[in-house]
Amino acid sequence: QRAQSSVVMAITSIENAIRIRQLHPESSRAELARDVTTDAMMRYQRFGAADAIDPLQRAVREWDAALPGDAQSLTAIEALAAAYRESNRYADAEPLLRRALRLRESVSGPEGAEVISTVDSLAYVEFGLGKMTEAEAFYKRLLALWAKNAGPEHPMVALTLDKMAEAYANMQRYDDAEKCAAEAEAMRAKMHLASMGQEGRLLVMQIKVPEAEDMYRRAIQIGDLSKASDEAMDPLLRVYAKVLRDQKHIDEAVAVE
Repeated sequence: QRAQSSVVMAITSIENAIRIRQLHPESSRAELARDVTTDAMMRYQRFGAADAIDPLQRAVREWDAALPGDAQSLTAIEALAAAYRESNRYADAEPLLRRALRLRESVSGPEGAEVISTVDSLAYVEFGLGKMTEAEAFYKRLLALWAKNAGPEHPMVALTLDKMAEAYANMQRYDDAEKCAAEAEAMRAKMHLASMGQEGRLLVMQIKVPEAEDMYRRAIQIGDLSKASDEAMDPLLRVYAKVLRDQKHIDEAVAVE
């Protein structure tokens, strides 16, 4: 029923299952916790955060009774934290997220990719609570986690720098904010120029030389406007010079070289 998007029918079915389990207290408490979590998650999906909070609170209580401290409770804990966050109840979300972080660290270690989402949520919540020192620490950790797990030039590194810039601006630390924003901009420009360079090479391989010339000209204009690094500009300039020579635009090629 759930897979077929019949969520209301699925909620009715799972609630029947919950009632049956409750009539048999000798049955597995963990299975009951799992069903209560499923019910809460479907309510979240169908009706939104406000209607999901009470069922999610119950799900967390059931997991605490069945398997306290077990990683299986993470779905309920993190969903309840997300519902609080959606409802701007940051003070309620904070302890749940810290609890979730401890559980995730115990499973994957403090530098594992699995902790990234929780650290991101904690940074957001601390920011919302006005705890800027804590928010800064979590944003710095988030930046390090993305760089380690996805690479220092991954788009999420640039997005995290944007978030840090916003936090620093809120703290009136404008020099730090500008530094983060400039670093994010430089990363995006480098990635964009690399994509344009790849497209230009494909045009050259297809002997679409005029189109390649136009592509490289636009890429270099963008690079100049964004003050891209020499590292980003050098391969574009080299290929552009060759394309110009192939087009017999010798004076322009010499200038580019």
